[in-house]
Amino acid sequence: MSKCECFSKNLEMVKERVESKIPRDASDLNVQWDNSSFFLGGDYSLVNPKINISYRAKKKNGTPAKNLTRDSFSLVADFCCYCGRKLAKSDQEKRL
Repeated sequence: MSKCECFSKNLEMVKERVESKIPRDASDLNVQWDNSSFFLGGDYSLVNPKINISYRAKKKNGTPAKNLTRDSFSLVADFCCYCGRKLAKSDQEKRL
């Protein structure tokens, strides 16, 4: 099974597009995925979408708190969001 290259191909296309839109004399261009992760082994989605949560808790007296409580977490995809290919898990991940 070959590794899914969709994320690197799409990032390269974005970089090419950005390079054509910025001034020619610009330097130190850095184009990278946000919320990317590094996994040891297996075929995986490079980018893990982040989900933000916020809510207003109630105080002990039952009135709403002044500030929002905020949290976030990331998801790891089982399928490539670009080509739809199922991503293979490493043997170690299968045992977990």
